[in-house]
Amino acid sequence: MTDLEKALSGQGLYRATYRWIRPDNNQVRWFHCRAALSQKPGEKLFEGMLIDLSDEFTGGISKIAGPDSISTVLEAFPIMVFTLDRDLRVVRVNRAKEQSQISFGDPAFRHENFKIGKLFLECFSSAEQSHHLAQALEKVCDGTLSHHRTRIFEEERVHNLELLPLMEGPALQGVLCMITDTTELAQRERELAELQKTEGLRLLAAGVSHHFNNSLQGIIGHASVINTHSDNPELVRQASQSIMDIVNKTSGLSKQLFVFEDSQRTQLSPVDLNLSVMAAINRIENLFSSGFKVGVVFGNPSSIMGRQTELIEALEAVLKNAKDAMLACQRKNAHLSVKTYDVTLKELEVSDLRPGDYAKITITDSGSGMDPETQRRCFEPFFSTKDVDQRSGVSLSGGGLGLSKAFAIIREFGGAIVAETQAGLGTCISIFLPVSTSEGGKSAQNLYSVDRSHPPTILLVDDDLMVLRTVQALLKDMGYSCVAADDCNRALGLVRTFTNSLQLVILDALMPGMDGATVLGRIKEINPSLKVVGFSGAAPEHTRPLIEAGAITVIRKPVDPRSLREVVEQVLAGKEAA
Repeated sequence: MTDLEKALSGQGLYRATYRWIRPDNNQVRWFHCRAALSQKPGEKLFEGMLIDLSDEFTGGISKIAGPDSISTVLEAFPIMVFTLDRDLRVVRVNRAKEQSQISFGDPAFRHENFKIGKLFLECFSSAEQSHHLAQALEKVCDGTLSHHRTRIFEEERVHNLELLPLMEGPALQGVLCMITDTTELAQRERELAELQKTEGLRLLAAGVSHHFNNSLQGIIGHASVINTHSDNPELVRQASQSIMDIVNKTSGLSKQLFVFEDSQRTQLSPVDLNLSVMAAINRIENLFSSGFKVGVVFGNPSSIMGRQTELIEALEAVLKNAKDAMLACQRKNAHLSVKTYDVTLKELEVSDLRPGDYAKITITDSGSGMDPETQRRCFEPFFSTKDVDQRSGVSLSGGGLGLSKAFAIIREFGGAIVAETQAGLGTCISIFLPVSTSEGGKSAQNLYSVDRSHPPTILLVDDDLMVLRTVQALLKDMGYSCVAADDCNRALGLVRTFTNSLQLVILDALMPGMDGATVLGRIKEINPSLKVVGFSGAAPEHTRPLIEAGAITVIRKPVDPRSLREVVEQVLAGKEAA
């Protein structure tokens, strides 16, 4: 029950302070209300008084109220209020009991200095917190901000600090500061965030299930063709190729899921932004023949730190989304614009990014734009506005992770992606990426050449016999000598047996009786110089220990023959796999 509801039911006095903005001239007025329910024979009245405090707050001297009455009114406020003059000295302050020891985010805040006549910023011991508030106060005083709000975290409590300019006509008189306890609101926000996370996981699970079931249905159908027409080589070849295509597509989706949390990534290196944009544009099918104008303006952006393959995938996702929006809109004179250039960001110019130099990509379309709800959810996995299953909320168009994948990749590279849109007018996606401080890019990779007369020996360790047999066959087909073990003890025995000829171990992350990281540690005890590569389809928390134990990289299951060959060749050549 709120304070007003209690007062209306006769359970006490209602006290509240309101800030009202006049709609005709945007003038801010302050009112304090006190009222109570009075019961008389045959009637109930809710009566009291409404006091206009605007003059007091703006520094004017009320004709009917002196300093004593102002102090009395301030003390009646249920929230902490204090005012600063133009020099940021404390002019008046009330101290609501629950906020009397607030430290403004500085554990060493000098409460003894927080008095009338003292400079507010000299109460801080933390230079960082003092600098942050000084900037906010400066912007309020010079008119850059008409209202500043920030959160203050005090152990188990959360407060809002609001700063507003106190004006008398066009002249600044000082700053009004209000502190409100928002602990319960913050708790509700956390609960709402958990609910949204649960909904996101439900949508993600439903989307994965939908796409994987479609893939399994395709595999079953083509396998049936192979089984029924085994005497027709052409049909068998076509069905086999179709199964490979389905597996590769489904494998790509499963690997995309790990974009959101994957510690087994190769290190970031300088990437040419313009080349990546051009590669992404070339991947979009029929982009230049889709009936709308496409404009690409390449500036001279600095190299950025990232992984080119993933950056291209992120840009491809944004471009595909823009193309679909244009086709759905069917607007005359529609156009898609792509630009690259360098920018220098100021503090707070882009949320979550520090001030500094960034390379920027803008992808602007003249499609139908997004409404506020779509804009809020556009980076969620599997979220879509078209061809959606009404029961699960999953896109039926096969769009996959889309913009959420781009969001995760850009964030991993230390950047940010921002969507600016207006329903009916189009969308502009801006991507900011920190510029590289490293000179030059990757050196050319010299792939390992297998000497088939003396092939390198590779130990493959996996408890799944089907995986063991198929991958062992692939490695032998590539020209390697491959020994295999389906349990930890046999694997360690083979390391001892082939210690002089063994050049590489491909090790599953999860094994019965002993996890992969423990096995890797035992292998290093036998042969410290032996190269080990992880092999797993498990989540990052299960593969991370392998990297920490000394694995060069982790090969994600399922892996196609080409990717497997590349990783093995690069590792044997003494390079980290990309």
